[in-house]
Amino acid sequence: AVAYADGVEGSLVLVDISAGVLSAGAPSKFSTSKPLSVSIASFDAHKLVVTYYSSNPWRAVVMKGELAEDGSAVVFSEHLLSEHYSTHTTIETFGAQTFVVAFYDGGSEDAGMLVAGSLGTGIGVAAASATEGEQVPVLFSGVSQGHMGLSVGQCYYALGDGSLTTSRTTHRVGLAISVSELLVGSQGC
Repeated sequence: AVAYADGVEGSLVLVDISAGVLSAGAPSKFSTSKPLSVSIASFDAHKLVVTYYSSNPWRAVVMKGELAEDGSAVVFSEHLLSEHYSTHTTIETFGAQTFVVAFYDGGSEDAGMLVAGSLGTGIGVAAASATEGEQVPVLFSGVSQGHMGLSVGQCYYALGDGSLTTSRTTHRVGLAISVSELLVGSQGC
């Protein structure tokens, strides 16, 4: 896969090399604003991560991508890395699901920041309330607070609309450790 930015947006093109012949697929858009410092790393032929920073606002972002069922495009999910002025992103994968992103974080004493993440089988939880279209920090591991009526010791999963259920879905969220807290990404489920 090749990630690139034109003057308006960011796209990814899947490239196949068979018998010495190079063929490229149609572009899959990963950013509707112009991404800067684009970096890409793949886990395998079906999963990849792209990181970049945007200038409106100056924020570092990681995009998790997975090849669509029909193989025609990459389906992306976006995750904000920092709420602060952030630039100069780069990414590397380790093993089958783990990645590390390095970037400049203006909110961390003007220092570099290193963030580890995972594709895993779970998903992130919004760390704050927001309305559609607003950016919010996303918690991929640790304790998510503010839930109501959880059953302690139960594993929770996400439904298509983002609501929680104890019925197993393909989107594991975490383990209830109190009536209002989830341990996100818990391997205990």
